Amino acid sequence: IFSPLSSDLSSTPAVVRVKRALAKLGTSPRDVLRTSRFMRLERRQKLGFQLVALAVALVVLLLVFRGSGSSKAMKYGIMFDAGSTGSRIHVFFFDAQGSKVVHEIFEEVKPGLSGYDSPKEAANSLRPLLSIALSSVPMKLHSCTPLALKATAGLRLLGR
Repeated sequence: IFSPLSSDLSSTPAVVRVKRALAKLGTSPRDVLRTSRFMRLERRQKLGFQLVALAVALVVLLLVFRGSGSSKAMKYGIMFDAGSTGSRIHVFFFDAQGSKVVHEIFEEVKPGLSGYDSPKEAANSLRPLLSIALSSVPMKLHSCTPLALKATAGLRLLGR
């Protein structure tokens, strides 16, 4: 296995300069590698917490919106945008045919899911948006209201 710290390259001017700089800082190349591995692991764990929080929120929504009944007067659609900088909700009100948006509710909470250290905190940050969804759509229409949960590119790239 090739390593930039192998003996073949240890005497090159660039490697010698890097080793000297690290020595002045009181660290070694191995410490730098360990720290970067730890940071990658920490980012993966944080992403895992965020995904768990999203899953919990989606399950709660699906349980809450489970019900029966429908109406010909108005149709609804809900979209959650769970992003790294903020989470948003769009509640769409459609005409009876479902072909034209007649009203929209939009709300945003900050910071985004990546700003929380635990899944519980991230899930709790979505509670105001869940309340808006529940209060905007009549209970008898919960079961027939489409719901989408989207994640922005920034959130999907965390941990890479």
